[in-house]
Amino acid sequence: MSLSRRKFLLSAGAFSLAAVVPLAACSRDGSGRAQDATSGDSQATAEDGVGVAVVPDDPSGVATSAALFASASTAVLVASDPTPEQVGTACTLARDNGVPVLLDGAGGDSGPVIQELSRLGATDVVLVGGSADDVDGLGDLNDITVHTVDTGDADNWPEDLDPGVAGEDLESAGVALAASTSSPVSVATTVAAGYSLTRVIAPDPRSTDESVAASVEAITGDGNLIALGDHFGTADDLRRRAELAATVEGNLPGGGQVMFPGRKIIALYGHAAEPLLGVMGEQPPKDAVERARHLAAEYDATSDVPVIPSFEIIVTVAAAEPGPSGNFSNYSDPAEVVPWIDAIVDAGGYAIIDIQPGRETLLQQAQHYADLLKNPSVGLALDPEWRLGPDDQPMVEVGHVDASEINEVADWLEGLVVAEKLPQKLLMIHQFQLQMIRNRENMTTGTDNVSVAVHCDGHGPQGVKMETWNVVRQDLDPAIALGWKNFIDEDEPMLDPAQTAAISPTPDIVSYQ
Repeated sequence: MSLSRRKFLLSAGAFSLAAVVPLAACSRDGSGRAQDATSGDSQATAEDGVGVAVVPDDPSGVATSAALFASASTAVLVASDPTPEQVGTACTLARDNGVPVLLDGAGGDSGPVIQELSRLGATDVVLVGGSADDVDGLGDLNDITVHTVDTGDADNWPEDLDPGVAGEDLESAGVALAASTSSPVSVATTVAAGYSLTRVIAPDPRSTDESVAASVEAITGDGNLIALGDHFGTADDLRRRAELAATVEGNLPGGGQVMFPGRKIIALYGHAAEPLLGVMGEQPPKDAVERARHLAAEYDATSDVPVIPSFEIIVTVAAAEPGPSGNFSNYSDPAEVVPWIDAIVDAGGYAIIDIQPGRETLLQQAQHYADLLKNPSVGLALDPEWRLGPDDQPMVEVGHVDASEINEVADWLEGLVVAEKLPQKLLMIHQFQLQMIRNRENMTTGTDNVSVAVHCDGHGPQGVKMETWNVVRQDLDPAIALGWKNFIDEDEPMLDPAQTAAISPTPDIVSYQ
C-alpha cells in the first residue's frame, strides 16, 4: 500500500487547498511501515516551518483527502445513503489503516469521489455498504479492485490487502481541530494522515484548555495546524487566533480563552452595598458565592458546556438627583467592589461590572473601572436604560444609546485586552426595547478579543417576556451572544432552571434579579 501525505509550509503565507506543498513521497513496505520513497528512511521528515490551513466543510471527504494525501493506493469508500453504523465502520477502517475515506454521493453525485480516487492513484477500494454497481463511475476506473466489508466489520481489513499503519502510530503531522460541525469522514481522514485530533466547543483554536495547548504547541513548533470546516474562518483567521493564544496569560473559568460558545454564565445581579438593588447584595460575598454556585449547579443537567457561577455587580447607579458630578449617576468605590470580585473569581466564577451612566458617556464610566477590568475574569455590562440625554431624568424616560457609543467602549476594551494579554472579554448590553440601542445594525458583533452579548431584560407575564425576547432578537447578528433575566418578584411566574434552559435559542447568560 503506497501513499504520500501533504505538508503545509510557513513560507507559503495564507493557505488554500490549491497551495499545499507535498512531503517527500511515502510508500508502505510489507510490514506496513511508512518509508521515504527516495531514501528508504523511516517516516518522511517534515520540513521546517509551521503550515496553517482550513479545510472547507467536507461531507464527502474529498477536500480533506486532497489536502492531506498526495497519493494513496488504497482508500475506503462509503456507499450512498449510508447508515450511521456504516459511516462509523468506514471511518474506523480508515483511521486504523492510515488511508483516506470518502462518502459517495454526499454532494448529490459520485463525480467528485471518482475524480479523487483517480487523483490518488488508488488501485484498491474498501467499500462499506452497497456494491460497486451502486457507485456511478467506479467501474470505469482502470485496474481498480473493490473489496466489500460488511457493516460493523471494522476489524476485518481485507486479507489480500497489506495492513496499513494507524494514523496515531505515524510520526505526528501536526494538530487538527474539529468542531461538532466537522464531518466524520473528514475527521477520520485527518487522523489517518497522522494528525493529532483535538475537539473544540467553538470553531476557534482558543475554545478549550486542550485546544489552546495543542494549537500553541503547533504554532510555536515544527508541524502543521489545520481546522476542519468553514466555521473556523480563513487560514489567516486560524493562524492569528493560534498566535494570539500563545500571548495570553491564563484562561477563562470553564476553560479556553473565548467566552461563547463554551460556557453558560449564571449570575446573581445586585449592588455590593445596597440589598434593595438586587439579590447579590442580600448577603455577604461568601454566602452570595454559595448561592450563585447552588443556582449554577441547577443548570448542569441542562447544559453540554461548563456552567459558571457569576456576579453581575452594579458599580454606577442612576440617581434621581444630579449628585456631585451633576450627571445623575453615583459611582461605587472600586475598593468596595474588589471583595465581591475576588470571592466569585476565587470560587471559579466570573464577575461582570455593570454601569448605569446617567448623563455621562459609557466610555467615561467604563474607564473609571479600568483596573477592575484588567482581571481576566471580569467582564463589562452596559445599561442603555439609564443613558440619559441632557434634559432627561432617570425613571421618567427609558434611556437609549447610539451604537457608535457602544463601539467606542468595545474599541477601548480591545486595547485593554491586548495590552494586558487577557483572554477574550465579555461586553454585555442590556436591552428590552429596540429604541434603547439606536442604529443597532452598526453595533460591533465582537472581535477576537471582545465577545458581545445582548441581554434581554423584559419582566412580567411569561407571554410578554417572550414577546420582548423575540423583538430584541429580531435581526440580531448570530455572532452576538444572548442573555436572559429572571426577575424573582416581577415575573409571573419566574421560570425554573429547566424552563429557562429550554428557551429557544438557549441563552448563554442567565441573570437573577
